[in-house]
Amino acid sequence: MEFALRGRLSRRNPEGEKIKREVRNLAIGGAPGVVVKLNNNVIIRRGGGLAKLGITQYPPGDIVEGFQYSPLIVRRQDIEFFWRVPEDERQAFFFDYLGIYQSFSVRRTRDRLEANLREATTDLTRTASRLARLTGIPEHSLPATFSKTDSFLRQKLLPKFGKWNKLNQRKQLPTRLWVAFLALQGALKRKEDLTGQLRELPERKYSEVAW
Repeated sequence: MEFALRGRLSRRNPEGEKIKREVRNLAIGGAPGVVVKLNNNVIIRRGGGLAKLGITQYPPGDIVEGFQYSPLIVRRQDIEFFWRVPEDERQAFFFDYLGIYQSFSVRRTRDRLEANLREATTDLTRTASRLARLTGIPEHSLPATFSKTDSFLRQKLLPKFGKWNKLNQRKQLPTRLWVAFLALQGALKRKEDLTGQLRELPERKYSEVAW
């Protein structure tokens, strides 16, 4: 019934991974075929091997009208998986029936990235403030991108605060200042990485926002 009316067998485990399902013809060789007659006398043929019946095959991948939101078969394995899913995520377990699991997954990923980005932005503000306090350089004069941090180190910090290291034969920053610079550099990199990951996600759709 599920194969005939929905054209697929959709299952995922609690981690969101697709569980492979196959429809095989165990009676004879060749592709499986099924025919379902609804109580309104509509006849649905799906799959192969039944062309001789003279019933037009239903378009592959199309769900029969009226069954878009109607899960047909819930197996014991599905129920056991369902109770292992965190309570606030259980609605997503059956999203495969609606064809929107991917949208939910994207939304969940976006929410996580946005939360991490807010945290990274706060961390960047804190590290910039600390470096500005140690150096006396205004925060608006600090590098705004990760790519500019190396030139800032060479042109601003080392000439003014660097001390000659005889062992390495080069200037180095005092430990406290060096740690503060690395913290700023890392915060910039993390914020840019998270921003890039968010940009790579599919655009937010109205149906996704409305959940």
